[in-house]
Amino acid sequence: MSEEIPADLDALVAAIRTIAAEFQSDGVFHYDGENRWHCDINVADEAVQRALFLLDSDGPLLATYVMIRLPESTKQIDHLVKAVTYANNGLLPGCFEIDLETGELHYRNALAPVSMHITPREVAHLLGGALIMSKTYALAFQKIASIGADPIQAIDEVEFA
Repeated sequence: MSEEIPADLDALVAAIRTIAAEFQSDGVFHYDGENRWHCDINVADEAVQRALFLLDSDGPLLATYVMIRLPESTKQIDHLVKAVTYANNGLLPGCFEIDLETGELHYRNALAPVSMHITPREVAHLLGGALIMSKTYALAFQKIASIGADPIQAIDEVEFA
């Protein structure tokens, strides 16, 4: 199995690198195994810990992951799980996900299959949508993680603000 991104994805890689450059990111892809690569994106925001593009050549699929900044150690994992479930109800096209072991919380959206003729503008919209959703809900998730706020009430506050 080659660690090189297949040549038929060159236009997609170029579009991602164009957007990465707008965030002062190097646009380097790192091999994750199983025909997957990720490209880290520098996002200077209090609500966002990090962001990345994930490219999977099998689909092909392009996903964005935006990790929400939470306190280092949270004892509110059950409340966060409830909040994620509640926030995801009816949420299109992406979703929030939480790693139960680490407590990492992120928003993920994807294009599958992704067009081989995708433009930087379409890539920017994919990332922009994920950033907007992450920033919109971050305050609720942070409030739950830091002070144990009621998950339903915290999500309602951001959705009905």
